[in-house]
Amino acid sequence: MSSRRARDPSTCFSFTQNIGAMVTPMKATPAAESAKAAAAKRAGEATNAKPRGKRRVSMSVVNFWVDATILAAFLLLAWESAALQFIFPPPTLAGGWTLFRLTYDQWRDIQFATFCIFSLGILIHVMLHWNWVCSVVANQILANSERPDEGMQTIYGVATLIVLLHIVAAGLIVALFFVHRPPAL
Repeated sequence: MSSRRARDPSTCFSFTQNIGAMVTPMKATPAAESAKAAAAKRAGEATNAKPRGKRRVSMSVVNFWVDATILAAFLLLAWESAALQFIFPPPTLAGGWTLFRLTYDQWRDIQFATFCIFSLGILIHVMLHWNWVCSVVANQILANSERPDEGMQTIYGVATLIVLLHIVAAGLIVALFFVHRPPAL
């Protein structure tokens, strides 16, 4: 019976049409895509198979850990500042004093490092929420109905960072001109 089908031309034509329909990709319609997704979901539910591929980390989790790091750095910075202010004697008299085997100068260096970590955390926090910042500035402060596009938001962010760094640098330069040494004895 199978040899007769192979020799019959109408059967061969029908067979090649079926293969062509299976091989030729059909134009994807939303209904076809949703049907495929539903079939895939049913197949996944039937086998209880876990999805394969790389698992993405939620932005909520990233925000949580950035904020937790900022909080930890803030609490450490507050403790270090209080210890330097209230536990140690004034810096000119603190020679030889130690706290947990660290001198006043070492604690001051640790305080500055903690401040740098805290500042970096704040910078990352603002970068993660930059779309929100731009939306609030555009809608609430400037009373503009639409916010700038992504490219302009990036330019505004970089410009804001540059301006803030220049303000800090200008303050340091001014301080360099006004610092005085004590008179020599």
